[in-house]
Amino acid sequence: MDNMEIYAARSLHRKLKELLKMQERGEAGEKASQQISRLCDGVVQAIADPVCHEKTRELERLSDELFCIDKRSRWSPGAQPGAMLLRRLVYRALDALDERLRSLQKVQRSAAAR
Repeated sequence: MDNMEIYAARSLHRKLKELLKMQERGEAGEKASQQISRLCDGVVQAIADPVCHEKTRELERLSDELFCIDKRSRWSPGAQPGAMLLRRLVYRALDALDERLRSLQKVQRSAAAR
């Protein structure tokens, strides 16, 4: 894995975060879900790290459930509490991906310094 892979994945992570922040103000739908799916696919293609792939797919799955109203019913009887829980889980998954990318970047820097 090289530094360019990590840079590309971090760039896509920032775009995911921006898109999710934009969706906080209102009810997002299928279009937001598709954009997130494309960005997640980009992360998986950009970096050859199975842990990043796992965290990215978890983020994608949770985002899909958040933005697809008909899937929320399994999280709570009412859409709003389910949406709030899903939003927290989405951001937790986004943070976990960020943490993994930072960790990989530190390892890369350490290896380059030798």
